[in-house]
Amino acid sequence: METGITIFYQIVKMFLMMSIGYFLYAKKWVDEDGSQQMANILLRICAPAITIVSFNIEFSKEKLYGIIVAFVLSFLSIIIGLIVARIVYGNKNRIEQFAIGFSNSVFMGLPLVQGLLGIEYVMYISAYMVVFNLLSWTIGIYLVSGRKDLITPKLILTSPAMIGLVIGFIVFVSPIKLPFIIEESLSIVGSMNTPLAMIVLGTYVAKSNIVEVFKNKQAYIVSLYRLIIVPIVIMLVFILIPNTYMDIKKVVIIASSTPTAVTVAMLAQQYGGDFKQGAIIISLTTIFCLITMPLMIMLAQVIW
Repeated sequence: METGITIFYQIVKMFLMMSIGYFLYAKKWVDEDGSQQMANILLRICAPAITIVSFNIEFSKEKLYGIIVAFVLSFLSIIIGLIVARIVYGNKNRIEQFAIGFSNSVFMGLPLVQGLLGIEYVMYISAYMVVFNLLSWTIGIYLVSGRKDLITPKLILTSPAMIGLVIGFIVFVSPIKLPFIIEESLSIVGSMNTPLAMIVLGTYVAKSNIVEVFKNKQAYIVSLYRLIIVPIVIMLVFILIPNTYMDIKKVVIIASSTPTAVTVAMLAQQYGGDFKQGAIIISLTTIFCLITMPLMIMLAQVIW
């Protein structure tokens, strides 16, 4: 019960911060360009900064093995989501398939892991985010555009998450760690991740017509699968994973229980997909996750 209250408390705080973003956008104190600029700062600066800091620890084979396990479990969890989406929609509703398969690990997963488990666990969700980037910039782009020619290695290798992981991993295996002044500066920048992520999410919710959000049938179907069915399937599969890796399993299930990734709207807009439908799904799953995320995380503890 105490864990559930802690999770609920963290999510309520995140929603209160989201309401600031909603208010700013509704009052037109922040416009479309401002929202996108904040998202760029978050994705290109804050998230890589906190990733690098999380890897500024003493090297050990045990931690290295943990990172490898985190990669494997993260890949498995996203693939499970995509398989479920394929079963539900077949070759149709590609935006909805993207929305079921990819969770909001950067904007909600990372700050929630940091708040619930501590910064030392960020390196595991950083592995999840790299897998997310690899798959969203390949399978994801194909889903929103229907074009394989858009997928390039450069897009994947130069993504902020990949750059942050590479730098962080070099720091991790190196006997020389970051000087205190650099670590402190990166920590301060990284600490902006949670409030900035929530403010940006709030602006995305504000962009959608609330009436349209609650009238959209497909958005409800996606919410059911994204927030409940997919996390439960992942929990059941992860029963087979030894509880030696319980901390990593917790990180992955937190990331997997988050709403639809904001990336679905961003990529849909960039590559000619249904941006409005993506925004509606993001809004509805974000609203419902206040109830579903605590339940899913507590359910995982019971099952495991």
